[in-house]
Amino acid sequence: MTRARKPIDTETSIAMREAFYEAVDSGGLNIAEGVRRMREIVNMTQPEFAQWLKIAPRALMDIERGVGNARMSTLLKIAKPFNLQIGFIHKPKK
Repeated sequence: MTRARKPIDTETSIAMREAFYEAVDSGGLNIAEGVRRMREIVNMTQPEFAQWLKIAPRALMDIERGVGNARMSTLLKIAKPFNLQIGFIHKPKK
């Protein structure tokens, strides 16, 4: 049985996107958390989000759990609707 999702109002959606992009810009998200937050912003279940992105549901589940080894092509499909790029970032030693 599919769970009904509570609709997200426009104001909340905008706030979620702004917080997401701030976290991305600050380097405060790992891939798993970032993908989960993207899915929540568009208010979709994992199967719905995977279908929308044209990726395998299992690949999405593994990414959100932080396991497996996602293909670059899969990450690019996830990033595209949010106008994000995939790449390496230099992180200085502390």
